[in-house]
Amino acid sequence: MNIWLRDLAERGDELLAGVLRNDVLRLIDVDVDCVYVAVESDYSEVTTRGASLAINYLGLVPKSDKDDPNGLNPTAWMLSMNGVNADGSEPESPCGE
Repeated sequence: MNIWLRDLAERGDELLAGVLRNDVLRLIDVDVDCVYVAVESDYSEVTTRGASLAINYLGLVPKSDKDDPNGLNPTAWMLSMNGVNADGSEPESPCGE
């Protein structure tokens, strides 16, 4: 869960139609069907809230046609997780053992 976006929604902050930028800080786990990274997420274009940077963790897995029936995602990958633990710590890798 993306704690930062949940917090925005709970506070009723205005969300803008901008670009959420994620810069990879660290490659944590990778294999042929899973990628897990730590990113710095820049929310400055998508909210009017003051704080704009947060550390998040992203898990990516191969997408299938059923995951994107309208073909909106031009890549072969999709998010399987996005966020941090509620206490701000790094989540367990979604890539398994």
